[in-house]
Amino acid sequence: MITLAVKNPEKAKLWYPTKNEDSTLEDVSYGSEKEAWWIVRVST
Repeated sequence: MITLAVKNPEKAKLWYPTKNEDSTLEDVSYGSEKEAWWIVRVST
């Protein structure tokens, strides 16, 4: 399985670990339709 962490490491940096407590990046395959929480960076 190609994981999101391997296929898109830049997006993987935005993974929200505390809100995705039941899953890790290693559980999510690239192109998965699994819903997940992401950290959003807002520039000012």
